[in-house]
Amino acid sequence: MDLRIVWRVFYNIMKDTIERCCRNPPQSPIRELFEMKSHKVRFTKVERLIEKSGARVTVDIDNGKLSFSGVGRSYRIAKTTAAKNALRYLRSLDANKEQEQKS
Repeated sequence: MDLRIVWRVFYNIMKDTIERCCRNPPQSPIRELFEMKSHKVRFTKVERLIEKSGARVTVDIDNGKLSFSGVGRSYRIAKTTAAKNALRYLRSLDANKEQEQKS
């Protein structure tokens, strides 16, 4: 099979997704959290969970004013989960501030 034909078929199927990812490439939640200029971010060392054979990581924001935990099978998954939890909360704060300014 010719690669051009395969690419043409798959491109037509995946066109919307490819274009969306090219316009706004996905970023790691950890990187996104570190790149927020208004907050100081620090991840704690991994805490092993014996009963679940997993890991827990905590992210402290602004020297411990805010703290979010993430649990996963590995350190990487737990760290990503903690970053996602922190981003979700910080985005909701930003959305609330915008709504208050509009009213």
